[in-house]
Amino acid sequence: MAETRNRVERLRSWPPGSIAAERRSISRNNGRALEILGHAIEYLADEYALSAMQLGTLDSGDPRVEAVQLLILLNREVYFSDSEREPLRRRLARWLFGSPVLPQADKPVQVDPRM
Repeated sequence: MAETRNRVERLRSWPPGSIAAERRSISRNNGRALEILGHAIEYLADEYALSAMQLGTLDSGDPRVEAVQLLILLNREVYFSDSEREPLRRRLARWLFGSPVLPQADKPVQVDPRM
């Protein structure tokens, strides 16, 4: 139980820094995992909301809430495990001007070879 709470706290503060609109190259397996996790999160959240509606009360100590938080954590871990793609604007600038455009601080740029 304590381990789950620690992971949920990590979820709220992860990843460090800004997660601005950087695109990711999602592998086929990770894409399928994200789809399955998304359905599981939606199912548990709907089930919890329906039971809360019937009982007329919400309980944050409900194990389903903890399960949803854990699934969200896993969803983020899968998503952020894939590499970022270099934004189109940066690729175009590199192509047009023939010089590398420096990535943002502490963020290595992964160039997708298919582009």
